[in-house]
Order: sequence, then C-alpha cells, then structure tokens
Amino acid sequence: MYSSLDILYIVIAFCLFWLSAAIFWLVWQVASIFRNINHGVSELREKIKKIEEAVEFIRGKFDHMSTTLGVVVSGLTKVIEFAMDHREHKKRPLFSRRHKLAKEEEEMEEVDLEEED
Repeated sequence: MYSSLDILYIVIAFCLFWLSAAIFWLVWQVASIFRNINHGVSELREKIKKIEEAVEFIRGKFDHMSTTLGVVVSGLTKVIEFAMDHREHKKRPLFSRRHKLAKEEEEMEEVDLEEED
C-alpha cells in the first residue's frame, strides 16, 4: 500500500495547498484594501475639488462685490466732500431769507425816514 514516505509527501502536498490558498486569500484581501483606499482617495479628491470650486466662486463674488462697494464708497466720499466744501464756501446765515428781506426793508425805511428829516 503506501509507505510512510508516500504519506509524508501527501501530507506535505496537502499543507502546501492550504498554505498557498491562505497566501492567495491574504494577497486578495490586501489588494481589496488598496482598491478601497484608492476609491476613497478618488472620492476625497472629487470632494476637495468641489469645495475648491465653491470657495473660488465665493471669492469671485466677494471680489466683485468689494470692487463695486469700493466704487460706491468712493463716490459717496466725493459727494460728501463736495457737500462739505460747498457748505464751507457758502455759509448760510442763521436767519432765513424771509427774515433777511424783512431786515433789509426795515433798513430801507430807516434810510427813507432819515432822508425826510
């Protein structure tokens, strides 16, 4: 029948078969892990790209808004400066125009009264 050496070779072959199956399974699991990592990194890159696009869009909006706001603020500054300069050059009297006319009429009456004397 079988000698002890034949049985040893059969057992060694059987062990090598299961050892190779275990190594194959281990390599398969490592490859699956690397594949999942690769998919995760790809998804992460896509999300980072979308976030970057959103940030660039918001930055563009703020840049546009800041330039427009800068123009509006500089325009308002010029208008205020013009109004202040105009006000300094043309100081309005404390009395209204009607009061000023009434005062001029009184002075004219006084002049007329002095001329009659």
